[in-house]
Amino acid sequence: MHSGGNDCLIVVPQFQPAHLVRGIDFTEDPLLQGRLYSYLDTQLNRNNGPNFEQLPINQPRIPIHNHNRDGYGQSMIHQNKVHYSPSALTQDGPKQANQTNGKGFITAPNRKARGPLTRERSPTFEDVWSQPRLFYNSLTITEQQIVINAIRFETSGVESELVRQNVITQLNRIDHDLAVRVAQGIGVDAPQPDPTYYHNNKTVPLGTLGTQLLKLDGLRVALLTSGDLDTSVKTASSLKATFNKLERNVDVLIVGPVYDPKNGLTATYAAADGALVDGVIIVDSLLTSVTTLYPPGRPTRVAVDAYRYGKPVAAVGSGSEQAITTVLSAVDGASQSLEQPGVYVSQSVNDDFVMKFLDGLRQNRFLDRFKMDSDA
Repeated sequence: MHSGGNDCLIVVPQFQPAHLVRGIDFTEDPLLQGRLYSYLDTQLNRNNGPNFEQLPINQPRIPIHNHNRDGYGQSMIHQNKVHYSPSALTQDGPKQANQTNGKGFITAPNRKARGPLTRERSPTFEDVWSQPRLFYNSLTITEQQIVINAIRFETSGVESELVRQNVITQLNRIDHDLAVRVAQGIGVDAPQPDPTYYHNNKTVPLGTLGTQLLKLDGLRVALLTSGDLDTSVKTASSLKATFNKLERNVDVLIVGPVYDPKNGLTATYAAADGALVDGVIIVDSLLTSVTTLYPPGRPTRVAVDAYRYGKPVAAVGSGSEQAITTVLSAVDGASQSLEQPGVYVSQSVNDDFVMKFLDGLRQNRFLDRFKMDSDA
């Protein structure tokens, strides 16, 4: 259709009806007004980000200052650290031009419209805290702890005490307990409660914890084979067949030192991780030999991480009890009981053992394994 390479010339130029010169205004047609957004969305997708305006054919005739940094097609090297607004660290950053400052867009005084013509923001947009509080209220206490840990992690590297204090100020408008617990980890004080936007509303469960799964489709179970590969793989294959009989939509991986699908090994310890599967079963015993095929201690680490993340962990075979004991002893503060929720031991492969493990998958995390703040 576009012979001679014209297609690449057509998709590079940006057609953006939202870029107007002073004196030209927008249409009253709501359908055409929607195109103001769709053309921008097209360019963002075609050019992998907002830097399409740096292409010579799209560049404005006057210098443009914005907060765009890095990304695909960025041709400038910016030296300033602050590239967001508003910011407590600088007052000199780019700001949105308006009718009085910066020669921004202006509606002609004699513009006539068939109805009210306003350019303003609803007062409801001033409340940016009620919805995050609704989200936070709707989480289980374990999920709230995970959110708190994540905010502590993200803000702990912020060198400016002023910025860290501003983070706590914003969190305090969402939830005072949230602000206090995050502040404890980043070296600032939490202010007094700011209840302006506090409410006790909750919505349907938003998180993934505390609710049993209705289906197990797509969940992954890793079967960790031991040093005696011939025997261990046979046991694992039998276990996989039992899973397929009782719940065929669960994806069962047989993990070994090498990738060997012809002999049943469908995953390697080099690529195995407790975060990437939904449950772990140790077959016969834990593999402890030292090799260059995978990092030291990887088989044990996969099972230990799965336990820490609240996932079902099991062992089958003659060395099953010792394998589970090794996993539990590697987790600080973990119960050492072999008969705790989400931990399963069996001397042989059987339907009852697999059914119990499937019930553990439906539990979708055992929350008592997650560490909680003392004041949670």
